[in-house]
Amino acid sequence: MRILLIENDFSLGRKLKNLLEKNRYTVDVATVPGDALCYGPSSPFHLIIFGVSSTVPDKHSLSTLAELRQNRIATPLLYLCSTDAIEERIQALNTGADDCLPKSFAPSEFLARVRALGRRSSSYIPELLTLENTTLDCSQYLLSASESQIRLNNKEFQLMELFFRYPNKIFSPEHLMETFWVMDSNADINVIWTYISFLRKKLKEINSQVQIHTIRHTKIKEFSNFVSGSSRW
Repeated sequence: MRILLIENDFSLGRKLKNLLEKNRYTVDVATVPGDALCYGPSSPFHLIIFGVSSTVPDKHSLSTLAELRQNRIATPLLYLCSTDAIEERIQALNTGADDCLPKSFAPSEFLARVRALGRRSSSYIPELLTLENTTLDCSQYLLSASESQIRLNNKEFQLMELFFRYPNKIFSPEHLMETFWVMDSNADINVIWTYISFLRKKLKEINSQVQIHTIRHTKIKEFSNFVSGSSRW
């Protein structure tokens, strides 16, 4: 299940992202509430988690929430309240949130609410993405080819899913860092090459025809990655 996490508290955002990924959810992070408006009714997410920082006026966050619903973005939404005040929860629910939880929540309750809202998402159907002779099972993080299969960890899956959805598209290391490691302040750009190496080894291990290519931009001495193959899904 793919989740959009909107949280401008960097520390809390990183903790929530790690918690969700440990429980095998795919998480995209945005620090600006308005970013959710960019996706429109055809949102690729099965759940939106909307965090509210005490440094942001509640009326601004609720205004963004209302605009989401006005734009016909019907994705289930869990609203994380900045306080325990019941008035804030009532206002959020009346504005369009499907569920609310104060930020003083227990991780087990948070995950239970995420699972419950995920079951409501009509768009959540386990996907199989196919490229050449290789299939990526998005619900189990399994990569299969030639009657062999191998399991991917969370970051490996996120990268491979991106490559499978956009074959032959070129992604810079900077783009991949910003997309998948935005909340990890300790990671440097070399982590990209480490994970690309892991994926290449796993593709080879199952005799996949899919290849991850690295190209060098000679004028600016930068490198980018893309996957070759014809996609079918």
